[in-house]
Amino acid sequence: MLLTRKQAEELLVEAEKCNPGPWGDHSRVAAHCAERIARACGDMDPDKAYILGLLHDIGRKFGGRHLGHVSDGYSYMLSLGYDEAARICLTHSFHDKTTDGYIGNFDTTEEELRMIREALQTAVTDEYDMLIRLCDSLAGSRGVLDMEERMEDVKRRYGSYPRDKWEDNLALKSYFEKKMNRDIYNVTEKEQWTVFRIRKAGLQDADTVAELAVQMWDSHTLQEMAEDICGTMTKEDACFFLSYAGGLPVGFAQCGLRHDYVEGTESTPVGYLEGIFVREEFRNRGYARALLRECEKWAGERECREFASDCELENTDSPGFHRAMGFREANRIICFVKEL
Repeated sequence: MLLTRKQAEELLVEAEKCNPGPWGDHSRVAAHCAERIARACGDMDPDKAYILGLLHDIGRKFGGRHLGHVSDGYSYMLSLGYDEAARICLTHSFHDKTTDGYIGNFDTTEEELRMIREALQTAVTDEYDMLIRLCDSLAGSRGVLDMEERMEDVKRRYGSYPRDKWEDNLALKSYFEKKMNRDIYNVTEKEQWTVFRIRKAGLQDADTVAELAVQMWDSHTLQEMAEDICGTMTKEDACFFLSYAGGLPVGFAQCGLRHDYVEGTESTPVGYLEGIFVREEFRNRGYARALLRECEKWAGERECREFASDCELENTDSPGFHRAMGFREANRIICFVKEL
């Protein structure tokens, strides 16, 4: 049984909460590479390749182990009933059916090591195992890397890189390039694609923006939020941006133009940050800064000389974010209302 893309993405996000680190984005880059290569091959399933690439390192959910992450991932996927993903967790680290060429510490128990070796001997592998091994050697945590440069880096960090594993990786590259009749780096968009992406959102993205927005403005239902966002998106003086980790939407920003007086400003119109949100497990990675930068660029293109924002008094995190982004505090006010 195989997961859906959404299930696999949710599993990875949940795993990152348990053990944050660059391994999550490395997995997203590997998934991107696997999907692109599978599609170019013509006779492989791009969705399956993406899912297996996304989960190949899922064992890192349970801590920063070396060989241990193989047994953790294999056992975890088996426990959920995902046999193919379990096999990939096992085979992606080995170029043959032995543990002899493993690069890293043997930090397993004897029982775990025995399980790995026995499972390797009985594993029935196919082109997907080959593909994920290849993509593991292409994937950095930000984007696609030159394979030989990545292997040299591993060699520097660990002191060695088995020659037969090195040659196996190059053979995998040649195998898939011949199968696609294309250069591997062109297919994977090495020079263009990054795991960290920001783009302008359109009406077709309203539900995606709404799913993120209700996590910040939780007094709205999802349907109410989606309808409100659709209405705002049709206005010329408003814009939304989405941020992505690989193919996963992880944050959004809403900005607009304000033509009335904005506290502390001297010009009009003023660009205004109406809202910004990044999922908790993706914070402190630069997503919010990048979203804000796009909002400021959008406002600047509309001849704004100033950019402003606000936050609730009880929001103790927001002032620090704003100051770090270069804002200065203009004023603090308390608003009043009464019925007539």
